[in-house]
Amino acid sequence: MHAAVAETTYRPGVHPAATLRAHDDAVVGDRRESVMAGMDKRSLDEPDESRRPDKTVLDVVSLPGATVGRIRLQPGWRWSECIKPIAGTASCQTPHLGYVIAGRLHLRDDSGAELDIGPGDAYQVAPGHDAWVVGEEQFVALEFDSKTAETYATG
Repeated sequence: MHAAVAETTYRPGVHPAATLRAHDDAVVGDRRESVMAGMDKRSLDEPDESRRPDKTVLDVVSLPGATVGRIRLQPGWRWSECIKPIAGTASCQTPHLGYVIAGRLHLRDDSGAELDIGPGDAYQVAPGHDAWVVGEEQFVALEFDSKTAETYATG
């Protein structure tokens, strides 16, 4: 089912993505979504996959060319206690690129350097670290490194 959205014509000052020609309705699972050429959306409330190690929920959605994860860590979560048994490494060997929505997380890398991240912080963390939730609030963040979202807490 096609419906014209806009003719594709060059207009100065208008981003080319704003000149889409048509869209299709697609069935994704049991729901109908509108899919436009060059655009896609997925809800982390209806993830493609959800991983649930101890005190952890990682919801993952796949988009064309990218995978995004929402990680929720409960108070008392610590990588070395909750994920290390799955990963089987001395420290987290996964790179992270993300954005904190709620809560606080303390990180310590293998050299001893430390960092606190909290709401509104964008972060990048290299492999070789431990981390733990600070306080009694759940930590919630979005992970944008596709490899991390695809493989974190999978063993």
